[in-house]
Amino acid sequence: MRSIKFITAAFAAAGIFVSGHAAIVENFENVSAADINNKNAKRDSSVELLKAPESKGSSVKVSWNGSKFKFAELTFKDRKALPVFEEGTFKVRVYAPDNSPITRFNLRLIDAKNEVFQWNKGVSLKKGWQDVVFNITPNNSSVQWGGNNDKKLDQPARLLGFGIDYPRNSGKSTVWVDDISFTSGKGDKVSCVIPAAMFDDGDKITVRSYGGASKTKQNAESLSLSGSAHSYLLIERKWPMKGYKTP
Repeated sequence: MRSIKFITAAFAAAGIFVSGHAAIVENFENVSAADINNKNAKRDSSVELLKAPESKGSSVKVSWNGSKFKFAELTFKDRKALPVFEEGTFKVRVYAPDNSPITRFNLRLIDAKNEVFQWNKGVSLKKGWQDVVFNITPNNSSVQWGGNNDKKLDQPARLLGFGIDYPRNSGKSTVWVDDISFTSGKGDKVSCVIPAAMFDDGDKITVRSYGGASKTKQNAESLSLSGSAHSYLLIERKWPMKGYKTP
């Protein structure tokens, strides 16, 4: 049996998905090409939503010319919010061609005050699909810039995208990016994206469980879930959130 406890937090009306396993942040199956496609003539690079090699669905193809610039970028317009975390693991599925020139694949998050945080990952990619894994904490990023520039990750953060490094003059190449997943902590405590409201005055959270049975226990300070389910969906509460104003 596993359990999850939410402490004095409010939940968005649109719903929050919680899982002790990795939760998919993006798999590119429900996005439009207009939200992904981008060309940079100066850098001779492009980002396209296409069907990848050996893939069953849509992926993102990033192409570049190493003689023009020494890194490429994949930046999302729809920046998915992450739960507040003390530690977490990002896993990105990528497809590389033969003799990939990529030397680093870098994760980028943007915090609540628009500061960008980047985690650098040295890689040696072989041909085919493989995972690039980032073990992150709010304090172990490689470089930060922009926003209020205080070098502090103000949560909740959002997935901004990825930077792809390669040697200058390494020629033209590509990489495909697909399933991006994030696991927060050890799965035993999750902080919600929207803080500042209590489970009081008879507020009722509707919970749906998947993959097994579950039990719900709620009081004025917390909501606890336990059982054999592998994931839960927390949706509309009965009463409006108290003490919270939309930014």
